[in-house]
Amino acid sequence: MLKTIRKYRKSLIGVLAIAAIVLVMTGFGVNFVSFREEPHAIQIDDVKITYSDFQRERRNVEDRYRVMLGENYSKLAPTLLANLNDRLVDQLIENVLLKREATRLGLYVGKRQLREILFNQVFSHGFDAAQYQGFLNQIGMTAKEFEDRLAEDALRSMLRGFIRDISFVPQRELRTLIERNETSYDVSYIELSPAAFEEKVKSPSEDQILAYYENHAVEYETKPAVSYDYVVFDPKDYKNLVEIQPEDIEFYYLDHKNEFKTVDKVKARHIQLNYPAKADPEAMLKVKKKAEDVHARAASGEDFASLALQFSDDITTKTLGGDLGWIKRGERDQAFEKAVFDMKSPGLAPLIETDYGYEIVMVDEYVPPGVKKLEDVRQEIEEKIRTREAPAFTAAYAEGVFDEFKKSGKSLKEFAVEKGLKVASTPGLLEAVRDPEPRLKGVTRKILDFPEEKKQLVDSGALTVMAEIKEFRDSEIPALEKVKDKVVAAVKHEKAKELVKDEAEKIVKELKAMKRRDLRALAKARNLTVRERKALRSALAVGPVFGNSKIKDWLFNVAKAGDVSEEAYQINDNYYIFAVENIKRPAEKLLREKMRSAEATQKTQMAELMLKAIVNRLKVRSKIDIDPNLLAES
Repeated sequence: MLKTIRKYRKSLIGVLAIAAIVLVMTGFGVNFVSFREEPHAIQIDDVKITYSDFQRERRNVEDRYRVMLGENYSKLAPTLLANLNDRLVDQLIENVLLKREATRLGLYVGKRQLREILFNQVFSHGFDAAQYQGFLNQIGMTAKEFEDRLAEDALRSMLRGFIRDISFVPQRELRTLIERNETSYDVSYIELSPAAFEEKVKSPSEDQILAYYENHAVEYETKPAVSYDYVVFDPKDYKNLVEIQPEDIEFYYLDHKNEFKTVDKVKARHIQLNYPAKADPEAMLKVKKKAEDVHARAASGEDFASLALQFSDDITTKTLGGDLGWIKRGERDQAFEKAVFDMKSPGLAPLIETDYGYEIVMVDEYVPPGVKKLEDVRQEIEEKIRTREAPAFTAAYAEGVFDEFKKSGKSLKEFAVEKGLKVASTPGLLEAVRDPEPRLKGVTRKILDFPEEKKQLVDSGALTVMAEIKEFRDSEIPALEKVKDKVVAAVKHEKAKELVKDEAEKIVKELKAMKRRDLRALAKARNLTVRERKALRSALAVGPVFGNSKIKDWLFNVAKAGDVSEEAYQINDNYYIFAVENIKRPAEKLLREKMRSAEATQKTQMAELMLKAIVNRLKVRSKIDIDPNLLAES
């Protein structure tokens, strides 16, 4: 065990590909550093994940899906983003817990290892600062955020590798499993269906029809249904109804000042000095000495723009005097921010060491943190209040319109035209489970609750619906004459099911009595069709017939060719009888190859199962708090 731990302390196994970090959820790490004190969305013991952090993660997921899917994003988004908040919560909690467990086991990723990943994996053809910055802009991360996630993903990979290495796969059981999976069977079978016997069934008597109808009348009962015209009042269309006083905006501003805080920012220039690709300690030391010399020249008052043009490795800014524009706190890595923002004034920042070299920063302007002025956010606050209050004002407005409609004596269509309202109609009669539009969930059911009220006002979430019933059909049990054909067909089908069962039992009995059980010969004598499946393996046994657990259990435990099933297997109303005509077992060489491959797969699967067990155990031991509103927003 200690040997394995030491191995993983010294080397990285299974470093992730860059595409996986950019494009898939499993690459998420946790790098939650916030300048604001705001309520947490998730808390795992002492680790807090704020709403801002969480929403940023969600936006990253959506952006990655957009990159992956391109033009198909809009079509697949509803499916991909369903319950996304739930999945993100689980993923983020798991990442925190696994990182903690990896650290407890003594696994870690140092700066040198991270630099090797960046230089040898991400930038295998040579590091380019401009390309790196462009990549960071594309994925919406700072260098520190990206590199932290790179390190955390590598750490989790190390933990998986560690668990995989200590997993044990019993060889005998593995061989048995592979041999079973690789053995193929040629199978013949007959299918007995009631449909094939219905023509042999005599037409039922009137007494039989009546008796069946009386016993099953409820099965023919129709459900209530309704058709209606309707008008939808959507709050987003009635925000102008919300009455806002100046003091409302002022009160909101005072109660939500955290929303309008601004962080400190700097206007800065820089000179970037990069390590060469695959740099050794001597080359890195030369870069450090050069950075110190350039920093000293800048401190002595030498023109910074000239130094940037002469020495900077950042090709995008060197010709601009190293201009970085305005940078807000939280946009750069911790080392940069400590050096630059701790000065709280213009001037030359201390020399900054980065994972890819050194950075010299000149701060030209510094703006301290503060709060946006009320006048600057008045319009924003007004929109927030209107959005928040619109559902209540819309519902009240709809109530007034509905009262007017009831008194008008006009049809809804006439009233809607007069009032300039958009009216729609259901596509015929609808039962309770059907609504005219996806957004009007549950509206038909609510209208059917009071079918005697021709004019109704109902709600569907934040929407209010004004409706007028055009036609109502109550539930009823139809007279026998209306469903007689269905009843006759049902009686004949029940009798056919009895005939099929009897026939299947007779065939099985005859097969057992035969010295050499020959399913094909017996089927020919009875004029039955024999079906076949060649080279059937357990992994390919799917569908209603060969995917049936009882059939699979018998078939893939047959020891010799020629065996016939001891019973007729029933699936729904059909019966099946099988014979194994040939068995082909895998060659020894193939078995060995499959075992080598399967052992690695089995270890990976066992490691994943163990990881899940570890995560579940850690969840029980940890204090985890999730804001319920987060899950409600999925």
